[in-house]
Amino acid sequence: MRKRIFTLLLAAMLVLSAGITVYAHDVPDLSLDGTITVTMRIGSTVVPGGSMTIYRVGDIHEEDGNYSFVLSEAFSGSAVALDAPQSAAAAKNLADYAVKQSVTGVTQRILRNGKVTFAVEPGLYLLVQKDASSGYAPASPFLISVPNMKDGSYVYDVDATPKVEIQKVTETTTPPPTKPTSPNLPQTGSDSWKAFPMMLLGAALIAGGWMLRKKESYES
Repeated sequence: MRKRIFTLLLAAMLVLSAGITVYAHDVPDLSLDGTITVTMRIGSTVVPGGSMTIYRVGDIHEEDGNYSFVLSEAFSGSAVALDAPQSAAAAKNLADYAVKQSVTGVTQRILRNGKVTFAVEPGLYLLVQKDASSGYAPASPFLISVPNMKDGSYVYDVDATPKVEIQKVTETTTPPPTKPTSPNLPQTGSDSWKAFPMMLLGAALIAGGWMLRKKESYES
């Protein structure tokens, strides 16, 4: 018994002398709900207006203390891999699948302060801006998880700031309107009036000649 106690004390002394510190591994508490707050801005300028839609695309799976995401029931047919939750390609593919399959999400308007907040349960979420603010292009779809790891600890109230861009307007040149065509009418100040007296003179000469020939025929 004394030998066993001595062995334990010796092991403790070796750990302390070696400066080894043992930390408890932080694990997510899946019973806690959280929030996702999205802030729309360019630099320090907030961009209000428009809306944001959220979809639950992944459930949290635990096995032997290891945590991963598996596709939720609504997105199980997408066959998108969730091993890289920050992948822009995965977000786009999931967004396309939601449109094709008419998956229902939760949509909220973006407030005047450029923010929109969703109350969520633990999981992986897809956020899509279908309705952008006037003059701005929609933000690209993105993925975010709750809880989220920050500075080595899990946080359940997560903030996100997607990239916002001003919408590029393509300028089109409108051709000048075509003037309607009209019949060729005599224009004031032109020389067309000179032809009219000549026409009358010609007609008088023809009529005179005809009458002269008729008179000669009677006399003969």
